[in-house]
Amino acid sequence: MKDKTIAVDLAKNVFQIGVSDRPGHVEKTYRLSRAKFLGFFANQELATVVMEACGSAHYWGRQIRELGHTVVLISPQYVTPYVRRNKTDRTDVKGLLEAYRDSDIHPVPIKTLAQQQLTSLHRIRSTWMRTRTARINNGELVIPPHGHVMTQGLHSFDHPVRIDSFQPHGHLRMNAASLEVFYPSTGLTEQISQVSNWSATWHHSHIYDPAVSPLLPAGAVLVIKQWYDNTAKNPNNPDPDQWVFDGSRTGDEMSHAWIAVTHLDDEGYEKLLAERGQTD
Repeated sequence: MKDKTIAVDLAKNVFQIGVSDRPGHVEKTYRLSRAKFLGFFANQELATVVMEACGSAHYWGRQIRELGHTVVLISPQYVTPYVRRNKTDRTDVKGLLEAYRDSDIHPVPIKTLAQQQLTSLHRIRSTWMRTRTARINNGELVIPPHGHVMTQGLHSFDHPVRIDSFQPHGHLRMNAASLEVFYPSTGLTEQISQVSNWSATWHHSHIYDPAVSPLLPAGAVLVIKQWYDNTAKNPNNPDPDQWVFDGSRTGDEMSHAWIAVTHLDDEGYEKLLAERGQTD
């Protein structure tokens, strides 16, 4: 076997190849299509083939190694310092050959197909985890498999209002909701509606009788709470093994409510309180 080194700059369709018969010298260069790539190595005497490590390099490395050649993969970050002048396919090939001569650079092991598949799964999972974490940090609804979650939303008015109806909304994992009022002046919280055993098969608007509909002074805070059950105990749950995010699809979840209000001025608010025999 001759001391021959073949550097390959991989691409989608056309591969740049440089053949070196001695250090620092490129004897021949070739540009080969994908269809002719393996045939070229099948007709070459055994040599050392050098490529930058990447997903396709592992695939081609396995194919070329089966032809009897020695395949060396080098991390791209170690090749870059050896690429001189403008970056082209030709200069990349020369940079590969020079990087291969550096004894301080350790080659990247060629992955098997199973190892590449596992790596892809890990990358997909890492991307998904970053997305999930970002959504959680943004306050979005995320329900883990076989888990329970409660959401809470707040709203206040700078003037008095009357609450006329309450209609919580969710999808298949939601199973309860409540509406509360927090009064900053006293620090007290009052529950004004509770919907238990809620089901996505029906959406009811819970209408208050005008004689008892809640009257909220200016600055009072509405507290909307909703509960979600992503376990097998929820009869409406199609798949408790799934992570569930907020979205418009039936398999996603939502966390909001429609609340009908009558806006009041101070005089109208005091009049309604007087009619009910209440004081603010």
